[in-house]
Amino acid sequence: MGQCALSRQFAACSALWVKPWRGCRFHSGLLAALLWLGPTPVQAASKPQKVAIQLKWKHQFQFAGYYAAQRMGYFSAEGLDAQLVEGGPGRDPVREVTTGSATYGIGDSGLLLARAQGLPVKRKAAL
Repeated sequence: MGQCALSRQFAACSALWVKPWRGCRFHSGLLAALLWLGPTPVQAASKPQKVAIQLKWKHQFQFAGYYAAQRMGYFSAEGLDAQLVEGGPGRDPVREVTTGSATYGIGDSGLLLARAQGLPVKRKAAL
């Protein structure tokens, strides 16, 4: 009996020498392990939440992580319909977020000044 497709793919991608499995024992063992771990929570199918992410400058490589997350479906997997809004001269991310034009903004050290001036901004992460 030959190998199942999953075990051949795993053996081909593995950097270590792996003995070939007979039949689909690898596949069934993997399935048993996943079932033993229990079900994973699945987000209820609902309408995605629309969010606008205000970039601090024009579309460019600096924001590649956001573009990749959008293209690969990471935002939608979390129930978000994300729109990346281009920045530029005259488009201040802090102002866009505090006035409600954007849900999130990409900022820099200017957030400290905005916070000191009493604006309701929070730093979520430094990426």
